[in-house]
Amino acid sequence: MLKSLSPNKMINSEPACGRKATCERLKQNRHMKKIVYLICLISLISCNSEDAGDCFQTAGDIIQQEIDVPIFSRILVQKKVELIISEGPVQKVIVETGKNLMPDIEIQVIDNQIILENHNTCNIVRDYGLTKVYITSPNITEIRNASELNVTSNGILTFPSLYLRSTGEKAKFLGVGDWHLTIENENVVIWSNGISTFFINGTTTNLNISFTDGDTRFEGENFIAQNVKVSQVSSNDILINPIQSLKGSIHSVGNVISFNTPPIVEVDVQSKGELIFK
Repeated sequence: MLKSLSPNKMINSEPACGRKATCERLKQNRHMKKIVYLICLISLISCNSEDAGDCFQTAGDIIQQEIDVPIFSRILVQKKVELIISEGPVQKVIVETGKNLMPDIEIQVIDNQIILENHNTCNIVRDYGLTKVYITSPNITEIRNASELNVTSNGILTFPSLYLRSTGEKAKFLGVGDWHLTIENENVVIWSNGISTFFINGTTTNLNISFTDGDTRFEGENFIAQNVKVSQVSSNDILINPIQSLKGSIHSVGNVISFNTPPIVEVDVQSKGELIFK
């Protein structure tokens, strides 16, 4: 007669060859883990290099490098670049970014326009917005911000006429970066069709604002202008402080809000947006 085995005896009755195979698998797993750890370590070390691929490249130490370029009076800021603009008697261009990122920063002057480009396109393992360009110039006439980052003035800008542009054109140029400027001059012209916000302080004689689309906004309560012209097609508001005249038109739901009532007011309201005096 056959005797039935107890459950414990059945469990413990695994052949020696089975236990050996299990041990071998455990050893193999441990070896694989060591290999994976080693690969990860090597990858992390190699990422801290200017030769690593964009996505896994670390920035390295933040450094500054002065760039020698021909004379220019116009600026184009491309993606992933922040601009800090100062007025001074001598032209100077300084790039600040990570040591590993510096080789992929391109600065060139074409037709009197300096073009600031950052070819470091992927940043999985590093912080965002590390690349800044500091420009000092005796005279700038135009700044186009095609970046998602800010344009900021360091001190007061007295360039006689200044054209500020933030217009999106598909994927080539962005219209989203904000502006923080203090200006004291004769003429300021602004054109925007995206979602940029202009924070402008100071004084000017003539201010011309053309918002042709989008949700762009102008914060100019503390920007005193003798004469203001507006073309309002944005869904956001234009805040202004005109002294002598306010002219223009409103073609969208965005308002024109004036913090002074000048003697001359000629604004054609053609949509739901309102002309509001405060």
